[in-house]
Amino acid sequence: LLSSSMGCTSSRPHLPQFSEAYLVFKAYDKNKDGVIAAGEVKYLLRDLGLNYSPGSVRSAIRQMDVNRNTMIEWDEFEGWYKRNKPLQEARKLFKKFANKDGVLSVDGLQKMLEQLKYKGDTTQALLEMDRNRSGTVELDEVVYWLSNRDRGQLKKLFNLHDTDPKDGQLSKKEIKTLLEDIGQDSRDSNVDDIFEIMDTDANGFISFEEFFSWFARNQAVQDCIDLFCEYDEDDSDRICTQKG
Repeated sequence: LLSSSMGCTSSRPHLPQFSEAYLVFKAYDKNKDGVIAAGEVKYLLRDLGLNYSPGSVRSAIRQMDVNRNTMIEWDEFEGWYKRNKPLQEARKLFKKFANKDGVLSVDGLQKMLEQLKYKGDTTQALLEMDRNRSGTVELDEVVYWLSNRDRGQLKKLFNLHDTDPKDGQLSKKEIKTLLEDIGQDSRDSNVDDIFEIMDTDANGFISFEEFFSWFARNQAVQDCIDLFCEYDEDDSDRICTQKG
């Protein structure tokens, strides 16, 4: 190899051949043409351990396909991959607590749950995660569990504000109340902007999948809800301001 001290520079573009995201991208670039077809996204989500219901697949495609050409290019996929909170959280935790065989033992799982401040039963958590009944937990199982844990919390929040009428969707008025309750800017101009972003099918209402998709992209809202859940110690959907 020629060193740069000899005045030799490379004109080849930098390609992240060894990054995890790039290896995943290449695995689903079936035609080796530098893009992932929209039809492959369902299998990508499934194999990553993420929710792959029809609504979740449509939401993921909307998030990835920034230029709306019905194909997922590398830069689009990389941005989505880095923004995906359950996936990144799972990979970080898994790497920290996995054993030499690349799986979580019961002991490693317990340590991971302690870091997550998980209040439930460890044995039950193992049963929920260990979908292939191997007695240990693999990365895709952790991703799936964390992803659905977030969905459960958000479904609870969504249902709490789906009140008038209780029809499985949120009106702009209900979105405004929800934003107020989680400490977000609820001025009419901001509510209008957020509602337009959420309402991807432009039908004037927000479905749970639209709400979940927006939440997954909004770090500030995630932090607010995480903080709320931390202090909602009795899962009553409210925080008591007085001791006792």
